[in-house]
Amino acid sequence: MRYVKIIFVVCVLALVLDIGFEFAKTGIGNNEFNNAFTKAIAGDVRSQVHLGRLYAKGMFTEQSDKLAIYWFSAAKQKGSIMATEILCWDYKIGCNDTTL
Repeated sequence: MRYVKIIFVVCVLALVLDIGFEFAKTGIGNNEFNNAFTKAIAGDVRSQVHLGRLYAKGMFTEQSDKLAIYWFSAAKQKGSIMATEILCWDYKIGCNDTTL
């Protein structure tokens, strides 16, 4: 009986987390994505890195490595060390770049 309760709790948690994730994509998280996108378009480096992370993880939007790399590269061009490290470590891009 104990295992049945554990399985039940795990199933309920999985359902709740999945619902929460979908809500984040369309609810509160949508505002976060829109704010990051608007600021990134305007050239804000921190927002470009943040937007790259959102695309890389698929948070509040569909996952896209291509768009993640685009935003990390935009931030790197403006001098972001964090974007440079993410591109190198996660995508193996620009690891030998010594411009920063």
